[in-house]
Amino acid sequence: RWTPLSRRLRSADRAGRRNPAAQQGRHAGGVASGLVSAQYNLSGTDDEMINEYWLIAAAIAAVAVYTAAALKKKTPYDRIVLYVIFILYMAGLIGVTMFPVIFDHSLMGAMDEPMYRIKLIPFEIIMEELHSTSLFNAVVQLAGNIIMTVPFGLFFTLLYPRRHWYGHILAAIMLPLCIELTQLLLDVMTGTWYRTADIDDIFLNFTGVIIGVLLCCALPEKFRKRFLPGDKGEDI
Repeated sequence: RWTPLSRRLRSADRAGRRNPAAQQGRHAGGVASGLVSAQYNLSGTDDEMINEYWLIAAAIAAVAVYTAAALKKKTPYDRIVLYVIFILYMAGLIGVTMFPVIFDHSLMGAMDEPMYRIKLIPFEIIMEELHSTSLFNAVVQLAGNIIMTVPFGLFFTLLYPRRHWYGHILAAIMLPLCIELTQLLLDVMTGTWYRTADIDDIFLNFTGVIIGVLLCCALPEKFRKRFLPGDKGEDI
């Protein structure tokens, strides 16, 4: 599956450059699967890691609860469908950025020191990507981090069009900030440090949300009105 810029693939790539065995596994297995399999043995038991199954169950429960509440309040069907898609998108985003949560250190390969996993210098990781891999792979990685959050900006604006412009800017900042801080918290709690929290991800994810907001604004007004709350103003 796709893994964004500073998430599992990049940390595996760094370890691979220091670990010949991991580097060999990378070339043998392809960029995506090779990087992950070379760095991690992601086949642990439930005692060693938390997989996405709990997230899938939570997403299904959230969809069921929301749909029941929305139907009770007679929310327009178009809005219900869009909200369900938004919930499933958020579950997928959390799955890509947060899971699996690894507890067993024996599942990890070569690891960086903790401070190496926190990047606060703007554009440091972007420049590293451009110089350490092919231009095509770097563009794919960087674009992936932007595209990943475009749907959030689109859905958020469609569902909450009456918010002031600064509300959308705040949402664009808070989403990537929450992702990075949660990743950092998970690393601190588990002590595995297999993710990298850096400011470049915040910038790229922020850009993606803003693009989504602009795309929504470019849609015909008649289309956007289909997703407004009902006549009674139910915002659910």
